[in-house]
Amino acid sequence: ERTHSGRMLSVSLTAFPVTSVCVRSLDLLYNQAIVLSSYIRDKVQEWAEVSQGHFPVAACGEESPMVVPWSEAKEDDALRSRIKWPKLKSPARSIEKALRCYKNDVSRVVDICRQTIVYSSVTDLTESLTIIASDSEVKIRRIVNRMDENYDSSRTSGYRDVKLNVSICN
Repeated sequence: ERTHSGRMLSVSLTAFPVTSVCVRSLDLLYNQAIVLSSYIRDKVQEWAEVSQGHFPVAACGEESPMVVPWSEAKEDDALRSRIKWPKLKSPARSIEKALRCYKNDVSRVVDICRQTIVYSSVTDLTESLTIIASDSEVKIRRIVNRMDENYDSSRTSGYRDVKLNVSICN
């Protein structure tokens, strides 16, 4: 097991429903994201529990950790309350992305509902990806692997992660 340059590793997830209808209303996309947000939070907790996952926490004193294992936080109300769960992408940012990147097509904005799991080793990160890929309730739609040795990390100031877009299948 190893960390990448002594840093924690993360999997960032975005979720959207599987639908045969293309949703072209930003209001409807946000309504779906609001409904999905608690479900995807439950899913990342489930995945983190079986893969040694951590979550970012708000600082509480000088020697406070930046992340905590879900296995500890789930049993400790005070610690769990300090977890910094990601918020929905702002509507203004979604509009900007639709205009700038997707030729005004809001149906292509798929990262409104987001979560992050942090790992201390590549082994744990890999295990998590295997668990997510085998979960029948989600389908991985896209992977951005900035851990790949061929990825030019100077584009992200040395930051590396793995991002997944997943759809909910139930």
